[in-house]
Amino acid sequence: MHDRSRWGRVIVATITAGAVLLTPGRQPPPTRAGAAPCATAASGETLLFTSRAAGAAGAAGAADLTLFAADPARPSAPRALVRALPDFAAVAPSPRGRYIALTEGARGLWLVNSDGTDPRRLLPAPPPAPGPTGTYYINAVAWSPDRYTLAYAVTQPIGYPRYPAPPRAAPDGIWLVRYDGRSPRLLASNARLGVDGIGRLSYAADGRTLIAVAGQGRGADNLAVDAATGRATALPGAAGAADDVQASPVAPRLAYLAVVDVPVPGQPNTEDADEGLYVADPDGHRRAELAQTTLATDIRDPVWSPDGRSVAYIWGGSPDQALKEIHAVDVATRRVRTLVRKPPRQEFMSLAWMHCRV
Repeated sequence: MHDRSRWGRVIVATITAGAVLLTPGRQPPPTRAGAAPCATAASGETLLFTSRAAGAAGAAGAADLTLFAADPARPSAPRALVRALPDFAAVAPSPRGRYIALTEGARGLWLVNSDGTDPRRLLPAPPPAPGPTGTYYINAVAWSPDRYTLAYAVTQPIGYPRYPAPPRAAPDGIWLVRYDGRSPRLLASNARLGVDGIGRLSYAADGRTLIAVAGQGRGADNLAVDAATGRATALPGAAGAADDVQASPVAPRLAYLAVVDVPVPGQPNTEDADEGLYVADPDGHRRAELAQTTLATDIRDPVWSPDGRSVAYIWGGSPDQALKEIHAVDVATRRVRTLVRKPPRQEFMSLAWMHCRV
């Protein structure tokens, strides 16, 4: 089994909520570097990814990541956009490629132009509170197809055992905010959803449904939760120990990672666990495996292309297990191609794929 943290519960939340405001604050901005990614993109699309030195500790608050942009048609020369990002940054481009949202953990939620200019903090992380860590992070973000709304996740780093019940006003959960920073409001609390934390967010193509990869204790399962009623149902399209689930931007389809049991050569009746990259309808139909790891490789962060025809992912392998290539697989043909290779002593951390239609 690959050694990686897994967020085991998938939540599908219809967008309704009450209103709670976060307290503003001040933090130093990330630094800018590079040129506009959309200005020269021949394909009208751009890959966004963060990278750090392989094996770096990535302690909380450390600023060791760089956000890069690469044209999938000419991926050999990625351009640095934003430097000095913390290790846990997540990336969400706006639907037309004008802005890029960045989560910076305890430093909050940031927005930059697609060329890396004008970094500004939309929201700070909530202030410290009682609990095993005392610190809240903003650690996941997604941009609605309506072009105006951002969804983001507030959580404390998970510890076991966690405190029995969060304080009444704890901000843990899924939040919504306008791209200009106005009117942040709590969509659904972690306590209401029955989860410890949320690790990834994505919007369905219709803009009315939000996919959230979450965890509860040490278990793993997948739920569909109506945020208006709180009723939960199974999400068969990502059944079992699914991870890194993301909704297609153009159709009701899911991409996700799931464990694959494979025979061990020379050992009858013995199986080992690899991972497969799958796509499926939300109801579980039309399920197909697109790629599979081996014992010496790893896959992370599957993301759909803007046209919904391909799924890109970060890939790593021997000898150092660094995540050092970005692959894309065609959903119809299952043809795999390498989009970006990183230099030695670097590895990828997060991935996004955006349109370049300002």
